[in-house]
Parts: sequence; C-alpha cells; structure tokens
Amino acid sequence: DTISQAQIQVGTIASKNQQKLAAPAIKVNKSSASSENYLFVNSKLLGSKESLVLWKQSSVIDVYDLVKNRYEFSFYVEDIGKSKLRTFQV
Repeated sequence: DTISQAQIQVGTIASKNQQKLAAPAIKVNKSSASSENYLFVNSKLLGSKESLVLWKQSSVIDVYDLVKNRYEFSFYVEDIGKSKLRTFQV
C-alpha cells in the first residue's frame, strides 16, 4: 500500500471543548502473522505497483524482514470461487 501516515479525520465538539474522530480510520491490513525474522501481512489496500485484476482475484501477502527493517516481497493467494482469504498461519 502507499500509506505512510495514519489517515484520520478529527472533528471538534465546541460545546465540550473536545476533539474526536470524525470518521473511522482506514483499515490498511486485514491480518498478519510472524515467523522467525519475518512479518507476513495480508494487505487490505491495493499497492501502487499491483495489478487491479490480480488483486481482485486473490489476496496479497506482503513479507517484511524484521531484522533488516525492510519490505522483502509479496505473493498472492488465489481466491477459491468468490471466497477471499480470511486467516492464515506461517
């Protein structure tokens, strides 16, 4: 995904002198798991270099190296019929 900062909308309730979220925050990741030095993230958003057609027919797993603190690669898990990936383990 291309989000580098939290995308939230803050509103002010003048009568109470309070600030609250004006809208729900965007959910970026569906789920994640880790194994050894790697973090696996099932992204909810289309990445800037991903095919829209492929993204609609599968679930994307992004892999990050936690020791090197960097993105490594992504892979796709194809949908079964119209069913998307709900959970996963590594």
